[in-house]
Amino acid sequence: ISFLSFIQTCFLYINVVGFGICKIMKNKLILKFLILIGLLSILSFIILMKGSVTGSPQEILNVFLKPDDTLLSQVFWELRFPRLITAILSGAAMACAGLLIQTYFENPLADPYVLGIHSGSSLLVTLVMIGGGSSALGILHSFGVVGASALGALGTLLLLLSLFRFFPSRFMILVLGLILGYFLGGIVSIIWAYSDANELKNYFLWSLGSFSHTTGTDLKIFSFVVSLGLFCSLLMAKPLNLLLLGEEYAQSLGLQAKKTQWAIILLASLLSGAVTAFCGPIAFIGIIAPHAARLGFKKMDHRILIPATILSGSVVALGAEVLSSLSEGRVFPVNAILSLLGFPWILFLLLTLKKGGNHEA
Repeated sequence: ISFLSFIQTCFLYINVVGFGICKIMKNKLILKFLILIGLLSILSFIILMKGSVTGSPQEILNVFLKPDDTLLSQVFWELRFPRLITAILSGAAMACAGLLIQTYFENPLADPYVLGIHSGSSLLVTLVMIGGGSSALGILHSFGVVGASALGALGTLLLLLSLFRFFPSRFMILVLGLILGYFLGGIVSIIWAYSDANELKNYFLWSLGSFSHTTGTDLKIFSFVVSLGLFCSLLMAKPLNLLLLGEEYAQSLGLQAKKTQWAIILLASLLSGAVTAFCGPIAFIGIIAPHAARLGFKKMDHRILIPATILSGSVVALGAEVLSSLSEGRVFPVNAILSLLGFPWILFLLLTLKKGGNHEA
């Protein structure tokens, strides 16, 4: 009862403060950001509180401020807090990558995986999981799943960038990314046809996605890479706004289209590749969050849309993580929850696009 009361008090406090500030400043934009921050805070607290090792809100706060050797403290710092940070950053990264891809390709249903980055990661993860039967695979196996996934994403990115030099059209880039993804996916399927049941099981578990396996040094690396990608994405607000006016008109206003194209592809690949490397493939956030931000804020200005999308992505990821652990003694795959959320959202989006009579969400 005390936990529910605390959550209700937090929610009431956030709303009261939010409405008060917005009434003073007469700015609904601030209210919307405060609501997102409030949702983020509540979901974060639920994740930190929920688990087999329980504690009161005061105990959780004490553990956060003054870590000790108790079981609650160890669970908090070694499991729950890393999972929270990973979920927040993963949601933000996939959402931001989705926004970049949708803006660049002018396609509201595009997501980060249209570039084939996920397929490149999957290929090298597959080679790692089948073991070190040869010297080459033995060297690759030493990288581990995270290292191999990151290497696969980087290799796919370099291949795409080399191909982009010969195909300047955005449509051709989209087609190349999709074809490359299917090609690498076909190789993965052939490899698994000759694998045993245990190897298939390990790959299947990795493909479900999880925010629970990034701790220690991995978490520091992941946080740095994603934070760098998000910061650089914020700096892309002006070029992205110019792209909304049309590429030719944007160039007449001084936009360097080639550099902008490379920057968008690099950032989207960096963000989605980092998440895939450390968490496995995380689906649908790259589609759900950008459109939630557009519909909620009713803005196309990327100076507002990028931070709104980042917050929305984190909220979606945390929401999926909370829903995945609602059942006592059983944790559902994050991707399963995101798929259940993604289908009705995309259906709603398609109906919205049809009603609007255009291709803008």
